[in-house]
Amino acid sequence: MQHHQYGAHEVIELHEVLAASVDALNLFRVYLSYVQDPELEQIVSHQLSFMTDEYNSLIHLIHGRGMPAASSYKKVAAPGQQAGMQGGEQVERPNRAFELIDDRDVVSTLLGTHKAGAKLRMDAALECADAQIRSALLQAANNCAMQAFETWGYMNRRGFYELSTLQPTASAHVLGRYQPTTERSAADASRFQPTEQVQAPPGPVYPTMPSAPSSSTAREDVAGSHAGGERTSPVSGLGFPYLSGAVDHQTKMQQTDEESEGPASRH
Repeated sequence: MQHHQYGAHEVIELHEVLAASVDALNLFRVYLSYVQDPELEQIVSHQLSFMTDEYNSLIHLIHGRGMPAASSYKKVAAPGQQAGMQGGEQVERPNRAFELIDDRDVVSTLLGTHKAGAKLRMDAALECADAQIRSALLQAANNCAMQAFETWGYMNRRGFYELSTLQPTASAHVLGRYQPTTERSAADASRFQPTEQVQAPPGPVYPTMPSAPSSSTAREDVAGSHAGGERTSPVSGLGFPYLSGAVDHQTKMQQTDEESEGPASRH
């Protein structure tokens, strides 16, 4: 036997899956002896055979003996019948003796086992780093889901499991609020055509800023202010009056400095 190095999560999850598989196989073999309906007996026998092969395939894969081709569960052909409640209302209570176990008890246990098996195998697959084991567990989870659906179909036809529904208005209220997103990828755009065009809300309106004066014009304005003529700020036309005042203040300071240095230079 070859031993492979698996991650800690993989070992723990595989242990849980294999132990649950052994328990399910033993349980199905015990319950098969209590089945009375020939149709149910065929379903249980078919599922038991498939589950045995699937268990052996996973064991071979784990021990490095090769990976058989992944197989999908094929349900037993069943008479077509609309889902609903075909039987009377059933009273449910635990049985006081093994002799009281009937077809409903058997098929209900099978359904619960398959549902739990699908969840267990999906959780285990999410923790696996080995690509082959991950793929095998994903397929096993899907097989459990398919067997659960087959089991439920039998229960529904026999009146053991009612397909309860909500009022149409309640269903529409809960599910009708979810609509396709308006953002579509290129692939979705080619497959779906929106029934109406969604107009985007208008964006904010920003003021238009005037263009700044050229550098030559700015120099001429500053030169004119120094010559004692009418001062115009190079930034006064940009909508920033506080900058215009700053330029005027800087010009006055320069004039003050020139007047204070005048007498000193004559001495």
